[in-house]
Amino acid sequence: CGDTESRAERLFADLLTVHEITGWRSQLPFRGYTIDFAFPEHKLAVEINGWAFHRSHKRWMSDQNKSNALTAAGWSVLNFSWHHLVEDPEAVITTVAEMIGHLAV
Repeated sequence: CGDTESRAERLFADLLTVHEITGWRSQLPFRGYTIDFAFPEHKLAVEINGWAFHRSHKRWMSDQNKSNALTAAGWSVLNFSWHHLVEDPEAVITTVAEMIGHLAV
């Protein structure tokens, strides 16, 4: 599955595992970028946006460019923060599962 970059990404990977959501890869290369969590079969990208890795303007701009490149290539993109993962993990996993179900149709 690859390595995760941050504590928040490890928490998200644990959520996927606990809820038995499969078909994902972490740190998937995409056109010079890296997708935090990709569900290639469904063209779904999940980005975990923590303060530690996104505090610079350059990084923030790169993330915007990556999101745009993914969308232009037909991918759907979900974004979650540390606060989403800690304060409402069930909503996070429900959103991911619903999106996978929607894209599978």
